[in-house]
Amino acid sequence: MASEENQTTQEHRIRKAMVKDADRLYEICRAVELAPDPERMADSGFLMTQYSKQPKMKKYIQDLIRQGLVDVAETAGTLSGFLVAYPKEEWRKKGWSSDVVWSGMDDPLQTDYNFAMLEKIAVDPNLRRQGIATALFEHLAGSLDSEVKGVFTEIVEGVYRRQYAMRIRQGVSEKFSESGGFMISQGIRNDASIAVAESFGAVKAGRSRVPYQYSGSYLGKDGLFVDGVYRIDLEKTSLL
Repeated sequence: MASEENQTTQEHRIRKAMVKDADRLYEICRAVELAPDPERMADSGFLMTQYSKQPKMKKYIQDLIRQGLVDVAETAGTLSGFLVAYPKEEWRKKGWSSDVVWSGMDDPLQTDYNFAMLEKIAVDPNLRRQGIATALFEHLAGSLDSEVKGVFTEIVEGVYRRQYAMRIRQGVSEKFSESGGFMISQGIRNDASIAVAESFGAVKAGRSRVPYQYSGSYLGKDGLFVDGVYRIDLEKTSLL
């Protein structure tokens, strides 16, 4: 990724995160983690990791900052949100693309298509709808090398608990009447990745090959997740 200067977008100042920011970023993560109560899930959060029960995640945040992968937004002097993004070659190390069923394109890690991976974007829930996520993404796009043509992001679209499925795609409501099932009245609304994807014309490029386990979530070993993979074509936006 290209080097970048601090940038002020309207009332938001975007800069590289510093290690001293880790406590505040951890606080934001705790505020937007996926709730253990399905009836509150739509409004309460979207990050799968239970940060409130895993203080060790603060060190993980510090490590990401030291790698230069984190941008933060300041709004009226308050650290209001952050973004984590990886360049293509760094993301290759995670062996990610083999877990995705691609649609409409080949596996981008097996081609010369240059991209960045938006791994996480989160905003203080008390400061939502102020353009913070948009400002963070615009800054990311402006900092990328000219060879980078797209940005991928993953959005959780399904959660499975044992044999009971719960769809959490925006606008979907499903109730499972079997014993042990649960209901979501509306889809998750405050995932900043959804807002960014919609604002910049993202198209669905794939999905999880199979539901995957993430023991760091509130469902522990009983939970399985399905992601949708979305691509923002920077050449079709005004950001290049």
